[in-house]
Amino acid sequence: MKKTLVAYGVATVAMMLAAASFAQEGGEAKTLPLAEARASIGEVVKDPAALTATMKKLSPADQVKFVAEVNAAIAKMPGSNEERAAVALNANKAALRGAAQGNMANVLAEVFATAPVESLGVISENFASDLFNRDADPSHPYTDAEYAAIAEAMVKKIAERTEASDDGGVRSAFGVMMMVNASNGSPEEKAALTDTLSNGLPENVREVAKTEWVPAATGDKKSYDEVLAYSTETTATQVPNADVVLQLAGPQMLDAMLSDVAAGVIASNGETATPILDQAFGGFGENVVNNGDPGAYISTPETVEPNKQPDEDEPWVPGYRDQEL
Repeated sequence: MKKTLVAYGVATVAMMLAAASFAQEGGEAKTLPLAEARASIGEVVKDPAALTATMKKLSPADQVKFVAEVNAAIAKMPGSNEERAAVALNANKAALRGAAQGNMANVLAEVFATAPVESLGVISENFASDLFNRDADPSHPYTDAEYAAIAEAMVKKIAERTEASDDGGVRSAFGVMMMVNASNGSPEEKAALTDTLSNGLPENVREVAKTEWVPAATGDKKSYDEVLAYSTETTATQVPNADVVLQLAGPQMLDAMLSDVAAGVIASNGETATPILDQAFGGFGENVVNNGDPGAYISTPETVEPNKQPDEDEPWVPGYRDQEL
């Protein structure tokens, strides 16, 4: 009997060690080097499921870099403006679905910073209805104050990431449009939220965004002509037809993600939450939101530029399906 127990114990330990070894190997296999992910961009850029799967294998920092490089490849793709915008919509949506816990806001900010600017109208509008819609998940209702805090934090994150861009004001304004459209408020409520969120935009575009850009993009007949006319990266002839873009993009699946970012700002009891680092406004060196107050930031010792390659990295030239672009 004693020998049997000993043998059983040894076998159990062996099984546990084997399981631990298997889990460790599995964990290592899930971390994909960025260089390998880059090599797959030509294949995954038009395959949302594959792009999401690739994102899930990357580290949080590499997820952000990968999104930037995917968007650089899309911007150089041949085809019509509508075709590129449709690919940008599906690819960036897929990237968000693959974002690691605690990395959603970083990935979202990178989308607004690097997607072709002419595609941001359809991206912001679709994200508002399908991903960050206030009412998409009945199990996570939000008060007006809670939603405003979430929206301010998200716009702040986007504005910080886009501020170095020539079109930073335009790009961050699309973030405001997304959150105002996602609020499902009355015209009066949308106007009040627009005032609040526009205060987080760069000063040189704050007033025009508040009085012209956002109202035009959040009313019954949405128009992005005003904001794109200000852009240095695009012209009126490059603005894609939204109806055509959505036809090309195909059916869009509702996938509520607001709770992923809200968990880091609002606690379940309605009070502001503090454990931000492991939630959607977590980071890997950059500033994070604290205590549900979009104005309160904690600066970590090292500031990482999410889309900057390490010095030892070889410069990467985006390509599409083995074409030289």
